[in-house]
Amino acid sequence: GSEMCIRDSDSTAKEQSFLFNVNKIFLVIHLLMLFMFSSLGVDLMAGVSLISICFYFLAFSLTKSEKLSIYVYSVAVEILLYMILAVVCLGIQCNFQLFLIDAMFFLFSMDYVVLRKKKKNHVAILLCCVYAIALIILYMLDGFYAPLYKLDSVVIKSISIAMISGAVFLIITCMMCLLHFMSSEEGAMEKQAQFDALTELPNRFYMMAKLKNLFEAEKQGEYFLAMIDIDDFKKINDSFG
Repeated sequence: GSEMCIRDSDSTAKEQSFLFNVNKIFLVIHLLMLFMFSSLGVDLMAGVSLISICFYFLAFSLTKSEKLSIYVYSVAVEILLYMILAVVCLGIQCNFQLFLIDAMFFLFSMDYVVLRKKKKNHVAILLCCVYAIALIILYMLDGFYAPLYKLDSVVIKSISIAMISGAVFLIITCMMCLLHFMSSEEGAMEKQAQFDALTELPNRFYMMAKLKNLFEAEKQGEYFLAMIDIDDFKKINDSFG
């Protein structure tokens, strides 16, 4: 029981540390957005960026608590509102809406890596549906309204390239984190299967895997196998475990 508690606490600490680093990335992105919007004179989005920056500073406390799901869903909602406002201000040609696709990858990656939902996560599915609906509406309304701020075509193209690059970078980052987590989980499961939980000594499965590797090795050598038996050890095992 105590061993399971230690493992759970270690796992939670890793998840908190992971989300702490994720929050730093989002904070840096919003700082860059603030600089960009301030430079372009887009005052509304500069103000929204300041609010978002304050949110991510406060969110560091959530990453240190056990309410990790609140952090994940709060960030998901913030991304949705922020990117919709960015499209309304500067238009769909700037490609801010691509970050809504990133948010879907973020949700399901966090669902697998951090939240560890064994059943269907209806909140994540609902938010992804909202993202998809928002994307469709933004593209359908393109041409029916004028952006609140008019920018030069060269500036729009530069922002578009920057947003595409940022969106691709975040998708690759999410995939790398997911693959790294799956690899570490596979290693942990393999160790759990091949080592005794109480003594942390290799068990029969570990020995069989080692023997298989030796037999399949290109360079065969001479090996010796020794078996040790302790008389009446079963009585000790039955009495003391």
